[in-house]
Amino acid sequence: KGMALLAMKTQVLSRARRGMEKACPNCWYQPILDYEDALLALRWALSQPVTTVMPPGDEGLIRKTLDLAHSFIPVTEKEKEYLKQKAQNFDPIFTYPSNRFSIIDR
Repeated sequence: KGMALLAMKTQVLSRARRGMEKACPNCWYQPILDYEDALLALRWALSQPVTTVMPPGDEGLIRKTLDLAHSFIPVTEKEKEYLKQKAQNFDPIFTYPSNRFSIIDR
C-alpha cells in the first residue's frame, strides 16, 4: 500500500510491573539490558521489511540502540528459532484490541 513500516519497542522485554525496580525510571517498560540479547533483538527487527526501527525514548537506550545498529547483520534461521523460544517467557507489551496502556498489576 506504499506505507512505511516502523518497528517500535524493539529493545523491550515486558511492561514494568508495579513495585518493580526500574532500570530506566521514566520508562513504562522493562528494557533489554543484556548486550547480546539487545543486539539480537535489534538485528531481528532490522531483518524485517521495515522502513526504520524507532529507538526507545530513554536517552541512554537511544544511544545504546544507535551503537548496536553498527553491528547489524541479518539474523539466521537458528537465531529466529532461539528468539521464538525465548519470547514464550514474556507477555506481549501490546495486544489487539487493547485499551490498556497502564502498568499491569501482577
